[in-house]
Amino acid sequence: MQNDDLKIFKILYSGEIEEVINIGLIDLFSLLNVLAFYTREKKKMYIWVGEHASRTIKNYIVKFREIFKNDYPEYRVLRYITIESKTESFEFFNDTGIEKQILQNKISIEDAKYKEHTTVINQIKGLKEEADTYFEKEQYEEAIETSIKIIDKAREIDELSLVQDQIEFISEAKARAKAKSVLEDIRKEKRKLKKQFQNIRHGSDIVQVHNEANFFEQKYLEYLDLTALSDVKVLLNDIKKKFNELKTETKKSALIENFIEKIEILRSKAKDALNRREFLESINLFKEIIVMLNDHI
Repeated sequence: MQNDDLKIFKILYSGEIEEVINIGLIDLFSLLNVLAFYTREKKKMYIWVGEHASRTIKNYIVKFREIFKNDYPEYRVLRYITIESKTESFEFFNDTGIEKQILQNKISIEDAKYKEHTTVINQIKGLKEEADTYFEKEQYEEAIETSIKIIDKAREIDELSLVQDQIEFISEAKARAKAKSVLEDIRKEKRKLKKQFQNIRHGSDIVQVHNEANFFEQKYLEYLDLTALSDVKVLLNDIKKKFNELKTETKKSALIENFIEKIEILRSKAKDALNRREFLESINLFKEIIVMLNDHI
């Protein structure tokens, strides 16, 4: 039985890590997928790699730890374990609560279908390698054309999971093709913004840069989740962090100024009382000043 504290994630063609909910656990196990299973009690992360998963998706595994830490900071991971499909360990089944026989049956059925159509599957493998290569070279139109050929082949053998996989691939390729046309504009404006950020000298400078960064982020929001623009997101986060630090410092400065002003008022009252020879009142006022100073230290 699946552990109640198990969190399940899927690596997408965009490089994002998406939490999977409301989908049958065993149905997720496809030889085309790369899945991740997080056990909250033991704080372990198992990354399960389907035998026929696209190279494009597999390439994100090396950055999985960094992406997961940024996207899901509430989950602390003590150990990452990567396993290939069909090589699941006893520890994997024990920690996740997944039933070994049920998983093996699911994979065997899928594997048998691949073996039944060896010729077509080999053709598909070749086309997938070709599509991945185009994708990596940012030749997205060619990648889409090749993926359409894969879909046609997959439909020949009624391999619907592969059809859905390639639909997701095409969706990401189209998004990147669209982004590519404005990519240079984004990077050009990013370089300008970075130079302004590096040349900050005064508080007013960071306010101006922060405003420009907000405008920039809104202008290109639909493209900023692309992994090709991860450095842009880092810059925007650095600007936000600097701006928040300024707000905190400004607030502290205002509190200090207010405190000093109160001390000066009390000191003036104490001196006036002393000049009037009202010594007890003067002593009490000075005591109040001392108490305030001690509380502030």
